[in-house]
Order: sequence, then C-alpha cells, then structure tokens
Amino acid sequence: WRTTLPGTGGAGTGVLKRELVADLGALIGHSDVGNTEAMAWAPGRHPGTTDELPELLIATDDNFSDGQRGVLHRVRVR
Repeated sequence: WRTTLPGTGGAGTGVLKRELVADLGALIGHSDVGNTEAMAWAPGRHPGTTDELPELLIATDDNFSDGQRGVLHRVRVR
C-alpha cells in the first residue's frame, strides 16, 4: 500500500488515501504473507539452468508472536 495525503504537499491534516501497489499474497502464492519488513533485489542464478532472471527477496518477521512466523520469500521476476 502507498499512503498519500492529497492536497497538502506532504504536510498538514486531512483524510489519507491508500492505493494498492502490489498484492504480495498473489505474487508469492499464499494468503498469509506476514509482516513485511524488508525487500531487496538479487541476481537470479538457478543451478542447472542458464536462467538468470532477477529475484525479489521479501523478508517477514514474527513480531515475537507464536501466531506469526519469520520467512524469506524468493520471487522470480520475468
């Protein structure tokens, strides 16, 4: 999600507008993505192939909760 405050130039008060930029659950392939903490690009080197598509690494954490988990997702980008 991207959050912007229209008409304030980045300052002031008002109603926030949110826009979905990417559905990570659909991108990764599960509905429970978790609390996303970090994202980074990585070169895509896949053993046994000549495929060098880049990967998006997405890290989540468990927030010290037994109901959540820390995961490193690897998403190949075409």
